[in-house]
Amino acid sequence: MSMQGLKDYKELKAQGLRLGRAGLAERVLVLVDEFNENRTYKNAIALAGKLRAVAAACKYDSYWDEKMSSGFEREKNDISICDITGKLPEARKSWWPT
Repeated sequence: MSMQGLKDYKELKAQGLRLGRAGLAERVLVLVDEFNENRTYKNAIALAGKLRAVAAACKYDSYWDEKMSSGFEREKNDISICDITGKLPEARKSWWPT
């Protein structure tokens, strides 16, 4: 890991500790709501970057890190089978935990 990467990791982990589980979840909801006000391809990719930072902040807590990691692992599979519209095949639905 680069020096900047290590610095970012430590800072985001500290922010995760500061915000806690509820604060991180609320941040994701706010980011998604803001994105939905101006849905564009560029903003979608910018949102992915913002969510990457929130995902890194989840490392402060083993439970939140596990939840984030399970979503990441699921998406690694889903992205390999989605079509150019971003949708999964008809028989396959995205998994959302309850």
